[in-house]
Amino acid sequence: MLTMYKWDAPALKQIWQKLYADNSYLFPYSSWEYNEQIYKYIKVKPSSMFQKNYFLVYEEEKKPLVLFPLYLKKNKLRLFGENISGAGHLDLLYDEAITTKQLENAFAELKSMFPGKTLELRMINERSKLFNFLKGMAEAGADAMLPVKAEEERVCVKVLFNDNYEEYEKGLSRNARSNLHKAYSKVRRNELDMSLKVIKGPFTDKALLSEAMKIYTKRESE
Repeated sequence: MLTMYKWDAPALKQIWQKLYADNSYLFPYSSWEYNEQIYKYIKVKPSSMFQKNYFLVYEEEKKPLVLFPLYLKKNKLRLFGENISGAGHLDLLYDEAITTKQLENAFAELKSMFPGKTLELRMINERSKLFNFLKGMAEAGADAMLPVKAEEERVCVKVLFNDNYEEYEKGLSRNARSNLHKAYSKVRRNELDMSLKVIKGPFTDKALLSEAMKIYTKRESE
């Protein structure tokens, strides 16, 4: 069964946070805390101020299995926040143990609720169960339960950071170096301890990502 929730419904927040916490496939951009900031921003951005948002939860035997955070634009359903957040990997929120059949059931109900609309999912992480489900549908072609058209586009930002910090600093712009020097001066002035930790990917520690995202969303909200 597919149920529609308003953003401010306490049950939506509870379901959202549980599905996110229990699913190691999801990145912090799918967290409630991050999307809470996005919800605030859409009210002040002209292109998204009047967009139609849909927060839908698919359940079986009263157990939430999939949460669809979506918005509708020009006859296309898209992931909530992708048009404003500048996020990294996005995804639906779903039970980590969800089966292919359960995903099929959820998408079938979504399709019946929005006849004639196209669901356009972008920025899906390749290790996600959703990605593999959609890939399987695309490969099945005409035999698939759902028609899926896959268009692959890879965008990778590479930041070079070698073992020599002095060389790295020399390669920064004048403005970036000035900002660093001001930050160092403030730390010394306030007699604070500071350290720089560089962690090489791939990132498998979800707790680390979540802690980093808390800092990010706090700064964004400020």
